[in-house]
Amino acid sequence: MKLLQSLYTIIEEKDDSFSIKLNAKHIIYQAHFPEKPITPGVCILQIIQELAEIKCHQKLQLDQVNNLKFVNPISPGDHQKLDVILNISENLNVKGYIKSDKIFTKFSILFKI
Repeated sequence: MKLLQSLYTIIEEKDDSFSIKLNAKHIIYQAHFPEKPITPGVCILQIIQELAEIKCHQKLQLDQVNNLKFVNPISPGDHQKLDVILNISENLNVKGYIKSDKIFTKFSILFKI
């Protein structure tokens, strides 16, 4: 299931990054967690994959998660904009991080076609 246009929208695209906005009214936040919504890790991973697919102009499959650190929780109402930095190598190893005023997630993920 694609999360683009439901959980998040792209505000801006640059060479190696995207600026996105989360939808604080998305149904996922009613379960995770209603009093203090936090973006689930699996959704963060899906966002990374979808944005990497846009950069690569092709559908990707998750092959291996080399490193995925959730340094700080991402609460949708607290941040107007998140920056997703992607460095994609020729072998589809995607390294980067998600940040706003602080770093939320760091990752190194291998995809395949």
